[in-house]
Amino acid sequence: MPVDHAELEELHEKDIDELYILLAQADPDNAEIMFSAEEARETGRATYARLSGRLHERICVEWRYCEKRKTGAFSDGLTLTAAVADVIVTVVGGIPAGTVATLAVKLGLSRLCACSDG
Repeated sequence: MPVDHAELEELHEKDIDELYILLAQADPDNAEIMFSAEEARETGRATYARLSGRLHERICVEWRYCEKRKTGAFSDGLTLTAAVADVIVTVVGGIPAGTVATLAVKLGLSRLCACSDG
C-alpha cells in the first residue's frame, strides 16, 4: 500500500518525541494500553529499538541506502521518507510505515546505516 504524501507532510512537522508517542500508540502490541505522554515516549523508543535491526537490514543492507544517498536522488526529506516507507512496509509488523520511516529519517539514516562520509 503506497504511503499517503499528505500524511507524511503532517508527520514531518512533528518532533521526535511526538513521533515516538505516535509509534507507541500505533503498535498493535499496545492496543489495549493507556499511556501517559512520558510512558508513550519511552514505549515508542523501545519499539523503535526493537525494530532497528530489521530496519538496518532492509534500509542499509538490502536497499543500500549509503550508496543511494550519494546519487542525490533523495535530497528532499519527504521523497526520502516516502521511499523508505515503501521499503520497510513489510518489516514493521502492522505499525504504520510512514511513522517509522519519518522517525528513521529524522534520527538519521546515515547514522542507522553507519555510512562513511567518503
